Amino acid sequence: MWRRAAETIHELDALIHAEIRERRACADLAGRGDVLSRLIRVDDGGDRLTDAELRDQMVTLLLAGHETTATALAWALYEVGRSPEQRERARTAATSGDDAWLEAVLKESMRLHPVIPMVVRTLKAPATVGGVDLPAGATVAASILVAHARPENHPEPGAFSPGRFLGTSPPPNTWLPFGGGVRRCIGAGFSLLEGVAVLREVFTAFDVVAVGEDEPRVRNITSVPRHGARVVVSRQPVVEVPAPVEVVAATPVG
Repeated sequence: MWRRAAETIHELDALIHAEIRERRACADLAGRGDVLSRLIRVDDGGDRLTDAELRDQMVTLLLAGHETTATALAWALYEVGRSPEQRERARTAATSGDDAWLEAVLKESMRLHPVIPMVVRTLKAPATVGGVDLPAGATVAASILVAHARPENHPEPGAFSPGRFLGTSPPPNTWLPFGGGVRRCIGAGFSLLEGVAVLREVFTAFDVVAVGEDEPRVRNITSVPRHGARVVVSRQPVVEVPAPVEVVAATPVG
């Protein structure tokens, strides 16, 4: 398994480095607005990113900013698709511009199915955590799953209930899909923004019905739907928004 993983990384690196070489040679590099071109043009007092640094930036963007959002959306579509009431509510929100509900759907799906189920740290010095003395070198894992499933934090924690996130923010350290503290995910706000945009487009145009049950499994470090969050997608009839009626004052006769 590790040999195949190493071979895959080698193939990925070869593709990325080839793209970097090609992009550096582009005659229109200065006018390009894509992420790689912008990173190549970064000039910090004469210091520019090396090919190795550019490769690391691109891999981080792919794994930390793409797969995680895609997984969160897969869980959201699966959970909404399990209930006719949730599907109707999501469609109403999408067609009426109720982004607050769509964001609540995304947050609730990430509460039930956090993409990163736990964070792990190795102590550099002795520490006391929860009343337990731990030596330097001990590995400590903070479980996001446990925090999200505690009923004192989220009543009826097993239920999919987006309404719990409407008009309120959960107390600190009770909702942690993006981590917490100074190392909280820098892309948290953008992730919610793009997630809401995707849900709006999907539920405006399509009906999404979940097929069967699903459960999480850990792939690398992310928790993904074991069976792919299978759904049946059918096109919705277009909702016609009535044009505003202009009222013109009547002119008195006589």
